[in-house]
Amino acid sequence: MSNTVEPLVWDKRYAVGVDRIDREHESLFNNYNVFIQSTQNTGDQTAVRFGIDLLSNYAANHFANEESVMRAANFPELHPHHLEHERFLAELDRLKRAYVAGEPVYENLCRFYRTWLTNHITLNDKKLSAYVYGLGG
Repeated sequence: MSNTVEPLVWDKRYAVGVDRIDREHESLFNNYNVFIQSTQNTGDQTAVRFGIDLLSNYAANHFANEESVMRAANFPELHPHHLEHERFLAELDRLKRAYVAGEPVYENLCRFYRTWLTNHITLNDKKLSAYVYGLGG
C-alpha cells in the first residue's frame, strides 16, 4: 500500500440543501478518511476488508435514506439514481473481492470511492435539491 491516497475534504460545494442528506454525505467523507487513516501503509488485510464492509454498509444505508427522500418528493429520476447506487455498491464489492484475492487494488479502490462520491454528489444528488426546491425540476 502507498501513502499517496488522498483524504476527502467536506465543504459547502457538496451540500445539496437537504439537511439529512448533507449530514450523511459528510459522514461518508469522514468514514472514508477514517478508513484510509487506519489502513494505509499497514498491510493489515483484515482491517482493510472490515473497513470496506463498513464503507459499503454505511453507503447502502445512506442510499436507502436518500431514495426514501426521493420517493417522498416524487423525484422523476429515482430509478436511474437507484441504479447508480447499485453499481457503486457492486464495484466496491468487486474491488473488495479483488483485494482479498491478493490483487493490488487498494489505491484503485480509494480513488474509485473518492471520485465516484464527489462526482455523484455534485452531478446527481444536486438534481434532487433542484427538484425539491423548484430550482430546476
